[in-house]
Amino acid sequence: GLSAVGLVTVRGFRISDSSDVALAYFDIDGSARARHGVKLLGGGNANERVTVHDCMIHDVQGTHDGVRVGRGNCDVTLRDLWIERTGGDGIFLADGPCEVTVTRVRILASGHDGIRCTDDASVRIEACRIEDSGTRGDDRQGYAIFRQRQRTAQPAGITLVANTFAN
Repeated sequence: GLSAVGLVTVRGFRISDSSDVALAYFDIDGSARARHGVKLLGGGNANERVTVHDCMIHDVQGTHDGVRVGRGNCDVTLRDLWIERTGGDGIFLADGPCEVTVTRVRILASGHDGIRCTDDASVRIEACRIEDSGTRGDDRQGYAIFRQRQRTAQPAGITLVANTFAN
């Protein structure tokens, strides 16, 4: 498993209007600030071809998410992450033109949902473990994977392969 030994500790990342980005080997400690651990801005500031891997993201304050992928991001890969103790969702995915891939990610004790998908978001979740979602105690949250109501009649766009969910 991933260990903080040998990782560089930072408070978080905000990525805007970028392409071909690889973010790896960081201990993202959110305990000192109220922001998302990793935030990929969306809309006119959307990103493409972003990979976040081999990072620990933990102690994210308030109702902020471990990883937040804004609307319109394309070709995003999240793999080999350890996300623990977030005030909001472990991973929040807004809709975009391309599928987001989440592989071998462990999400523990998220305040809201383990992974939240909005509108027409498309995601492949493979070999992930999501435990103890909903630690903030809100009855409407606390799902391993939550799909918000869609605005269109499109299929959900969620592919699940060999995952473990526990609460």
